[in-house]
Amino acid sequence: LPRQIKIGEEIVHGNWSMLYTNVFSYTEPEYKFYNHHWLSGVAFYLLDSVVGWNGLVIFKTIVLLTAFCLIFSTALKKADFWLVALTSLPVILMLRERTGLRPEVFSYLFIALFLYILVDFDRRQGSKLIYLLIPLQLLWVNMHVFFSIGIMITAGFLFDQIIRNWKNLR
Repeated sequence: LPRQIKIGEEIVHGNWSMLYTNVFSYTEPEYKFYNHHWLSGVAFYLLDSVVGWNGLVIFKTIVLLTAFCLIFSTALKKADFWLVALTSLPVILMLRERTGLRPEVFSYLFIALFLYILVDFDRRQGSKLIYLLIPLQLLWVNMHVFFSIGIMITAGFLFDQIIRNWKNLR
């Protein structure tokens, strides 16, 4: 995490070369490096400046709990409470192992948001929340490398809609 915070600090202070320079490499400093999670570093730096290390730990806890609650409530729209509760136990155990504060915490939140919005759109066809996917994807692209999961989730939901409405489309 100190590397993430330092990258964020440099970008906030106008050193945009951090986006493509391999500054933390001793052996390959000239190797082109494209920082795909620079915005996470900016967020971590700003949070660290305001709330300190303990605040960052609390922030991670809040983000993970928010993501978990979104996934849990989304799953409840499709399945029974006890089935959702039972299948969430392995998820809790997996998240327990990822104790470090890393940019992937944003991917967990974005995955949960994408699923929530897409299931909401599936249930209520006129839902305007669907328009949030584009700005969320633009944020995600600059926060963590797992941004492609958002594209895959959206493509999966689109494919599902095409299959379910095949007769109407013809």
